[in-house]
Amino acid sequence: MNLQKSKLIANPLIHKGLSEPDKVLEMAIPILDMFHMFVEDEDQFYLVWNSFRGHESDLLHLYFVSKFHVYINQTLPITERTIFISLLFSIVDALGPRTGRRLKEVISKFALYKDKERLVKSFMYSNEIPIRVLTQTELEDYKKKALWFHVFCEYKRGILGADPCGMWCEFDDKKIDQYLGQVLDHLYEMRNSVIHRAAIAFYVADPNVLGGSTVIDSYYPLTNKEVISYESDKFDRAALSDIVLSCLWRELVSKTTKESEKSNNS
Repeated sequence: MNLQKSKLIANPLIHKGLSEPDKVLEMAIPILDMFHMFVEDEDQFYLVWNSFRGHESDLLHLYFVSKFHVYINQTLPITERTIFISLLFSIVDALGPRTGRRLKEVISKFALYKDKERLVKSFMYSNEIPIRVLTQTELEDYKKKALWFHVFCEYKRGILGADPCGMWCEFDDKKIDQYLGQVLDHLYEMRNSVIHRAAIAFYVADPNVLGGSTVIDSYYPLTNKEVISYESDKFDRAALSDIVLSCLWRELVSKTTKESEKSNNS
């Protein structure tokens, strides 16, 4: 539901209990911009919004996160997939307990089935690649062998063709949570490779060809000495962003609803 911003700002509920209403009004718009697509109705939004009364530092944090989300969407080139995904998932970490399980817990619990399926089918991963410089010829040979596979692919090696998963593998609906967990493990490792290792891409260059350098998307797991590359022809960062933000909004609603019910019963 698209809430009217003017109506939101005029609503007295957002003033009540907040010591500096003018500053709070400045925070309202970017936060609303980040979540408005996922709000079911105005009552739901105000229930969450009013939970910040007396917790203005938390509201300020959410405001900073909303501005950060705008920044990564507007400044990162569309080709910067690894960095974008890593920074997007940092938002999940920022809005909850900082544990290695948080990304998997939030997406697994609050994503709709169609979003889980889209995540699983959007990414294909390689076997581990030794860390070394490949020539341009070796890179092209690597790509021709199509060594990227979905997590649900049963044929991990030796299959040639443009899309081995599409030809040979079947998606089992009953295993969606298992598949999702595997993809989220990859994505969390990718996030860690950028945040903790500053390993953004796997560079491939042919020193004998002028301008022959190129890049394949990859990440460098903290526990490995080899690189894992990935392919995502169906990657849509706007859709991925919507999946993550919708999960965070549902988490906020769930938390706020439980706290409201607890308060009413006490």
